[in-house]
Amino acid sequence: MAEDLQAFKEWMLSRGRAEETANLYCRHLRRCFAEKNPKSRLLSRSLSPNTKRGVLASLRAWCKFSGDTEFAEELGDIKLPAPERVTEKIPLERDDWEAFVDVVETSPMDEDMRAVARMISVRGFRVGDVCRLTPATVRQGLETSTLVYKAKSGRHLPWGIGLYAQSLEQFMASRGWKHVADLLSYRGRPSRRMRAARLNVERVFSRLGEEIGLEAGAVTPHRLRRTYAVNFLQAVDGDVVKLKDHMGWASLQTAMRYVDHSQREELDKVAAAMMRRT
Repeated sequence: MAEDLQAFKEWMLSRGRAEETANLYCRHLRRCFAEKNPKSRLLSRSLSPNTKRGVLASLRAWCKFSGDTEFAEELGDIKLPAPERVTEKIPLERDDWEAFVDVVETSPMDEDMRAVARMISVRGFRVGDVCRLTPATVRQGLETSTLVYKAKSGRHLPWGIGLYAQSLEQFMASRGWKHVADLLSYRGRPSRRMRAARLNVERVFSRLGEEIGLEAGAVTPHRLRRTYAVNFLQAVDGDVVKLKDHMGWASLQTAMRYVDHSQREELDKVAAAMMRRT
């Protein structure tokens, strides 16, 4: 089975799917095929609707890979609940954002954590992308003034380092790390440090939010990313193409999710007018 899953993964990658997606599909399939009936996981009460949809997508991809049309027809009859919608958090107010950036510099914390907090709060990086940075990537960024790293999506993204050269220098001053996550989480197996590092960042951000007068949990890394994206969009007069390129997203649909409500209404009106003209 291991060889079949490896071939399936290579097939997924050859079709342009991200490596992380291929690995997730393989994990779903491994668990499905461990059961007598591969479809039984779709009936499990312990799985969320979103996870079940991922399992179903994995099985359907397997059918395309293996050419199993009979099993594909069985899967076609399965109806799952609609995906759970995640509550959309609005961006921070400009004053709160600036207060948070200030408290990052003044609040007591480990300097490596401060460096990560700077990159996320000032530039809107994904916490996972920062945690995956390696010494070689950081060193090359300092030498060339351009940080080119492999993001979660699998794409290689280039950024100028002007805003966060100090943070990168702090990483290089540390010793014995393979990923930035190692600087934020010292315990546990390396495979678990990434998740532990993310949780540590979230806890620190929640505490810093409370220091500037916000409720516990009001400030998260992703909310800061949304805040940065919306402010950048305002700075470029609502140009979502520039926003997409600047943030490194693959599609305009992703960029549209970061548009605040007032701008979204205006853009929807423009889209509706264009539809009437076609």
